[in-house]
Amino acid sequence: MKKQTHLFLFPLFLSLFISFFFYQCGSNTNDNLNTMLVPYRDGKLWGYAYSHQKIIIKPQFEESFLFENELGKVKKNGKYGFVDKQGNIIIPIDFEWAWEFENDRALVKKNGLWGYIDKQAKFIIPNQYHKLEKFSDELAIAQKTPNGKFGAIDKNNKIIVPFTFDEMYPFKNGIAKVGIDDKFGYIDTKGRNVVPLIHNSSINYTESLAKIRKDGEYGYADMTGKMLIEPQFLEAEEFESIGIARVQKAGKWGIINRQGKLVVPPKYEFIYPFKDKLCRVVANKKYGFIDEKGKEIIATQYESAEDFSTNLALVRKNKQIYFINIENKVAFQLAFDHAEPFYEGTAVIRKGNEYGFIDENGKTITKIKYKLARNFEKGLGKVQTQNNEWGFVDKKGNEYFKN
Repeated sequence: MKKQTHLFLFPLFLSLFISFFFYQCGSNTNDNLNTMLVPYRDGKLWGYAYSHQKIIIKPQFEESFLFENELGKVKKNGKYGFVDKQGNIIIPIDFEWAWEFENDRALVKKNGLWGYIDKQAKFIIPNQYHKLEKFSDELAIAQKTPNGKFGAIDKNNKIIVPFTFDEMYPFKNGIAKVGIDDKFGYIDTKGRNVVPLIHNSSINYTESLAKIRKDGEYGYADMTGKMLIEPQFLEAEEFESIGIARVQKAGKWGIINRQGKLVVPPKYEFIYPFKDKLCRVVANKKYGFIDEKGKEIIATQYESAEDFSTNLALVRKNKQIYFINIENKVAFQLAFDHAEPFYEGTAVIRKGNEYGFIDENGKTITKIKYKLARNFEKGLGKVQTQNNEWGFVDKKGNEYFKN
């Protein structure tokens, strides 16, 4: 009998444990939200508050920014610095501009020149550059004087690419576009030429291929300049990261792969860039969606359509505006004049000249009263009030400002 009692209680204990576990997970999520310091405005001054609007750092700054890597960027008397979560000034507020810390270093401007500091406010790359970019592929593009040449340095301020170029673009996937006079090419992270400087400024290599125009038609060349896909298209776009490119032939758009083979025959009036493995297409002035293999996921039937975002897309049909899901089922009707794509489970909406936010069920999470609204980022949306002041709101509609 005692054994039966234990057997009976075990599922009950298991159920209680599971319930407690998920409650704790939900609580942790809420706790993270409730302990996140949010830029808070009182009138014209900014400080920081917890999500329940308990002020932690008294409003005293001209502007405060979201915390990154345990430090919050603030502005006072036209200069920038950083505070910790107790409001202590960790980096003196005396920079003309400062980017947030990345890999324990921040790009800053002081006395009109750019350099990098560490979290002790010590310059690890002296402020000696007229222009200095953020690091990409472990290199930062730099220019020493207003009319000087461009080169690239490493994190120790060692010159890796000599200052010999009139123009230079950030490194991506180990290469960077450079120009001298009106001729452009590409170099690698050692400064070696990988594409000769013989092209015009429109040359852009993506997926190791660049579109080239010859005799009024476009083809694609590899990084040696060899034409891998012969010129044959009236219009062409750069290759996307999924290894396809949109091309136009005989007035219609299709899609090719890296070998130049047609994945989608030229049959659409236009094809938009891919997003989340789907792209919008237009046929007979109607919008639909295809996948990267050209399969029609949603037939061309809408008067207008936006890209899918978090599995929802805004469409218009028969003068009605609504969101559909990936199965082409109506998620909800839009009771407003316009909506932006979803970000972090929210979308900016407009009614007349006023803005607000909705969730993925179409329910408003703020009042529609703002002059402008920006997409949610890190759990917060930024809004402009009717008196032109900015502030933050959360997904519960709480406002972190007082006018």
